[in-house]
Amino acid sequence: MQALFVQLTNPKALIFVSALVPQFLDPERQLVFQIAILLSCTVAVDTLVLGSYVLLADRGTHALRNAGLSRWIECTFGLALVGLGIRLLDWRK
Repeated sequence: MQALFVQLTNPKALIFVSALVPQFLDPERQLVFQIAILLSCTVAVDTLVLGSYVLLADRGTHALRNAGLSRWIECTFGLALVGLGIRLLDWRK
C-alpha cells in the first residue's frame, strides 16, 4: 500500500501519464473501455519488466555468492579506484 501511495502521489509520474495518455484516447468512443485497455497493457508491461528485474537480481545474487567471482570483482574495482586516485593526484587545473 505504501508503494502504491508513493506512485500515485509522484508528481513526475502524474505529469508523464497526463501528457502521454490523451494521445491514445479517441474522444468519440467510450473512454472507460479505452482507459481499461491502456491500464491492462501498462500493468502487463510493468509486470514483465519488474519480473525480469527480479530474475536478474536473483541470478546476480547467486553469481556474487561465488567466492572467485566476488574476489575478482573486488580486485578489479579496487584497482580502478587506486588508478583513479593516482590520476587525481596528477590532475592539474
